[in-house]
Amino acid sequence: MKFETIKNDVLYEDGSLRDVLIRNTTRDSYEELCNLLLRQGIRHEILMDGKTINIFEAIAEFDKGTDRLFPFIRFYIGEICLVCHFFEEGEIEIDFRPNDIKTVSDWESILDVLHILSSHFQQAIAIYAENVHDRKLYEIKTQSGKGE
Repeated sequence: MKFETIKNDVLYEDGSLRDVLIRNTTRDSYEELCNLLLRQGIRHEILMDGKTINIFEAIAEFDKGTDRLFPFIRFYIGEICLVCHFFEEGEIEIDFRPNDIKTVSDWESILDVLHILSSHFQQAIAIYAENVHDRKLYEIKTQSGKGE
């Protein structure tokens, strides 16, 4: 797909984020995500209430329930910031700002990481408009071609 098409169909500027969803996950999937980022040499940090915490503290906070602040993983692909909030056990949601992706190289870097995530979790993952999860804007399939 041409980058101009991607800009128009996926990265259009409407003031909202884009959601990347990885479904059928568990609480341990957040630790897997951190370990995968570390193995890939992707700069990241886990934060809660403005303070850096480790993955075990984040999972302990996550286990306390929804009446609290959620920890999140902030990671960078080049200069593009992506954020993964610990919202729920069955789904990992990673957000990014579409206007941060300015070049074909930026897009390809994002796709490279999403393909790694798709392969690791052995499932297709998709990009959606923020909180509009009934229409995929783009789908990333695993190396084996598995889809949803």
